[in-house]
Amino acid sequence: SNKPLAAGPNGNAKVGVNALRVYGTGLTTTNCVARNVDDFIFFEPTASNAKVLNCSGTEEIRGDWIYIAGTNGVTIQSCTAVKSQNEHIIRIELADVTNLQTAANINILNCNLTNSNGKETIACRNALGPVVISGNTLGAWVRAGQVAPNGSPPPKLSVGSITISNNHFVNKAFVQIDQGVPNCLIEN
Repeated sequence: SNKPLAAGPNGNAKVGVNALRVYGTGLTTTNCVARNVDDFIFFEPTASNAKVLNCSGTEEIRGDWIYIAGTNGVTIQSCTAVKSQNEHIIRIELADVTNLQTAANINILNCNLTNSNGKETIACRNALGPVVISGNTLGAWVRAGQVAPNGSPPPKLSVGSITISNNHFVNKAFVQIDQGVPNCLIEN
């Protein structure tokens, strides 16, 4: 989008544009700078075995920098993203509530990620696992699992397996593990 960030309360509004919407297998994205779009990469459930290497996102991202919707096999490595105007830096979510198609085999490695809009840097809502978050510098919180709405039963499973290891947390960043995460390893 060539729509500039406007001043005022609506200056960070979404523009309805994704830089990449991935449906296929084996995509490798390298050395890209994402700016002034909603989502840099939106991985559809049909996508698999994808790599995002040495890419960056500016504070002009208006949605999720990377949205993983039920995708199997995504590696995000050596990337930098500094802020989303409205959403998360990386979001891992159900693709299809009816069929419960969830993400699996997700690796977030050696990245420098932060967010300052009050939402998570990495939000892992639904994934069969394994999800590995390792060797990163994280400047805002990381969350796995889901909190059940008032009066609802807690989810039986939202994230099957997650490893959060060897990360450097800055700016008072922290990890939050919610309901539905039976296998979680946090170290170093």
